Amino acid sequence: MGVSCIAYAQTIPIKKENKDDFKSESDSTSKNINVVEKIVPWSQFVFSDQSLVATDSLLRWQIWPNWGDFYAYKKDVISFRQGTTGRIDAFQISGYNPYEQSLNLEGIDLSNPITGLVNYNYVPHHKIGSMYERKSSGYDSNIELKKYYILQPISFLNYDETDYNYRNLEFMVAQNFSERTHLELTFWDRRDGDNYQRNDVLGNQLMARGYHYLNQNIQIRTIYLRNQFEIEEPFGYSVSNPLAFAFDRFSSSSNNSNAASTTTRRDWITGIYHRADSNSVEDAGLEVTLTKNDFNLPFSIDTLNWDLRNYNGRVFKIFNKNVFTIKVEAEAGIHSFKENRNISVSNWSDIALS
Repeated sequence: MGVSCIAYAQTIPIKKENKDDFKSESDSTSKNINVVEKIVPWSQFVFSDQSLVATDSLLRWQIWPNWGDFYAYKKDVISFRQGTTGRIDAFQISGYNPYEQSLNLEGIDLSNPITGLVNYNYVPHHKIGSMYERKSSGYDSNIELKKYYILQPISFLNYDETDYNYRNLEFMVAQNFSERTHLELTFWDRRDGDNYQRNDVLGNQLMARGYHYLNQNIQIRTIYLRNQFEIEEPFGYSVSNPLAFAFDRFSSSSNNSNAASTTTRRDWITGIYHRADSNSVEDAGLEVTLTKNDFNLPFSIDTLNWDLRNYNGRVFKIFNKNVFTIKVEAEAGIHSFKENRNISVSNWSDIALS
């Protein structure tokens, strides 16, 4: 069952007070004049070698349990999957192995800071406005979320369930408090499993987002994204005789009967961005990103856990010279463990110029 209500507007009139509005009524030369200023929706910069592979118009006809399913059914992908929503899957995309892939969501890097692998379960894929990909030394994906500009409240509710403990519940509320200011809140609850031993998954996602136009040329954006998962870990299944092994949900026996992992990841990004005029794309920006990544996997043989904090800053400037476009970018990050086990490094930093 699903109900959705989404609307768009291309230009939005904003009433701007004129100085004459504050003059005395006795001033015969003053008049109350309402000047209409049109705010043009913001356009983010996209490299010419980036290809548009998905839009809201296309994705609304495709129902995926999570964003990994989008890749699994592409013709240039070989998938390595663990079977239930919430588990980390791997994909060989156009010949690029999982360690050569990156995924950026409105400035947030959704790769695991320890392993470097992308976790596609963190993507709020029902809110994707467009996705671009670039194939160079690695496979880079960049996701932009939907944008709303009408003043009426916007909301949707999606719910579906089926056998094997699968459930998907998602709702969103959004409001433009003025023509310049937008706030929204989304909650996504999901569960899966109950078919093989130690295969249950419980998870949820919370996302809050807002943006505000200071004027025609400057915009502030902020996103808070939290993902939580509780996952039973079977550590594989017992195979005594491969020729006679019947892998089914009735006779399969897990190698571990009580192990479970918990994951909580919080991302917060705030940035201020500039464009030359209302008809131009974004040409400069300053971003600050904070990430808190908690993982805990206790079991009888060994225990792996970490509490990692990431602090990152990025500044970029785009120069357009005739037919050439140059993007200059500087990024610095500090990564520090508040707690970890079986990981020898306690902190590190990185600086990148491009």
